[in-house]
Amino acid sequence: AAYKHVNSMRWQNGGEFQAPHLSYTPCNCTGPCQKGSCSCIDSANFCEKFCACASCKGRRDCTYQGCNCTTGCRITTCTCAKLWRECDPELCRKCSHTLAGTAAPDNCCNNMNIRLNRGKRVHVGLSKVAGWGCFIGEPAHKGDFIGEYVAELFTQEEADRRGAAYDKADNSYLFTINKDFVLDARQAGNKLRFANHSQRPNCVTRVMLVDGDHRVGLYADQDLAAGDELSYNYMYALNNAPDWGVAG
Repeated sequence: AAYKHVNSMRWQNGGEFQAPHLSYTPCNCTGPCQKGSCSCIDSANFCEKFCACASCKGRRDCTYQGCNCTTGCRITTCTCAKLWRECDPELCRKCSHTLAGTAAPDNCCNNMNIRLNRGKRVHVGLSKVAGWGCFIGEPAHKGDFIGEYVAELFTQEEADRRGAAYDKADNSYLFTINKDFVLDARQAGNKLRFANHSQRPNCVTRVMLVDGDHRVGLYADQDLAAGDELSYNYMYALNNAPDWGVAG
């Protein structure tokens, strides 16, 4: 079955589910979706509600059906979150009440953060690490959504061209979201672009699928107090990291 095949492609050693490495392109299969002919399966993505594979609609062996959480979606328990995707209120029926604002306080979906723009207040100031930094303006608990990393979207080819110039200036805001596209916040972005690198970060990033698009969320990796500087691991190669990045 297609659904099981995508699962087998994306589950890695240790039981950790990996974010997709290719962007999602809706398929238009005329028959059952199969490896080698379906753009979704071949890119390790599930078929979505945007696909034209009419013969697969409603079939759990092909099209993603959403979660069925009963006590509010959590990153550690929600099927959608484990698959690196935010809940879709059209698919996750019990999450629609959160979108409508009618969910009970103890039963709200906690996996629609990017969709509902639930970020914390942040501000920019001089960093203790390097240059400018991003600081949180209110307390946050481990696992809380801090905000979305917003930037221009470019192809890998354009990112390679820009990256060569950025490396010479030692000033880059490139963020790879999959093998096809890269975010670049150097000219256009939000305050989270100033969150610095650290080898001991207090935040983590997650590339989440939201309505077929890959988007980047920043999440607290520990409890944070108002005024703490935000950091995450840029995943530098040791031979390509600035001095402060290796020491930080």
